[in-house]
Amino acid sequence: QLLPNDHIATSGLDAKVKVWDLKNLGEYNTLDVEEDVWWMDYSSSSKRLFGIMCNGWVSAKGVMVWNWPDLSVHEKYMLPDNSSRVGIHPDGNIIAYSDSDDFSIQLYDLNKGQNIQKLNDHADVITHIKFSPDGSKMITASFDETSKIYNMFDLEKKPINIDFGFSWGGRIEFSDDSMIFALRSTVGADSTTAKIFNAKNGNEIAALKHESPVRAVVFSKNNDNAYTCSRSGELKAWDLSKSGELIMSAKQSLPISAVHLVPGNENLLITIDRETDSRIWDVELGKVIDGPFR
Repeated sequence: QLLPNDHIATSGLDAKVKVWDLKNLGEYNTLDVEEDVWWMDYSSSSKRLFGIMCNGWVSAKGVMVWNWPDLSVHEKYMLPDNSSRVGIHPDGNIIAYSDSDDFSIQLYDLNKGQNIQKLNDHADVITHIKFSPDGSKMITASFDETSKIYNMFDLEKKPINIDFGFSWGGRIEFSDDSMIFALRSTVGADSTTAKIFNAKNGNEIAALKHESPVRAVVFSKNNDNAYTCSRSGELKAWDLSKSGELIMSAKQSLPISAVHLVPGNENLLITIDRETDSRIWDVELGKVIDGPFR
């Protein structure tokens, strides 16, 4: 998890969160937790770091909240039994968590110390909860093979429904401006296709097809392009202004786990593969221009 002033937080299967100083290339602090932290988030408005404690992929146990930059504990919130997934609102005040028994979502207000809303719209376990960067939308993924778009300003309104073949590894990825989002899944009927949607009305923009499960989707700053990678080592660039026309396709032998834009140059991509090797790719050339780095 990226943090201000060139810091980064990492977690492992050791019940610890470590914060690193990238300027000085050293450890900044170590935070002990009761359970392994599987996911983290940071709220710039509240200046809080969140660690979601889990003992399984759909078994969330609690949320640790630290103040930045002194990393004092703001709150430790232990979730009810049978909680599956957690989402953190960008304002740092609202936690959304799902129940694996009745498939509901509870919204918990950290400032008030109480649940403020319960949502019952899914028919199976929820595998991901994601808030848009501007906080206006909350989107879910579920084993019931649907995604729901909630309007955070009107939670009494029925959410927009999207059919998508989720299973294990169902994920939601937003653009920086919250206007569009991607759905993907490691397993399931739609695992080899990432689909892009309009966040306002849920209309499909593009379907990005691959040979194998899609591992990551990122967007260009103006949302004209999307970049994807897959388990079979595919790296692809797509023109979203032309309904997802393929503009670059490359492949390496090892699975690619993540892709990111190189800051300040949208023609360059950085990838990391299963063996933790990173490479720099030129989109126009469609090939590696530097690396691998480990």
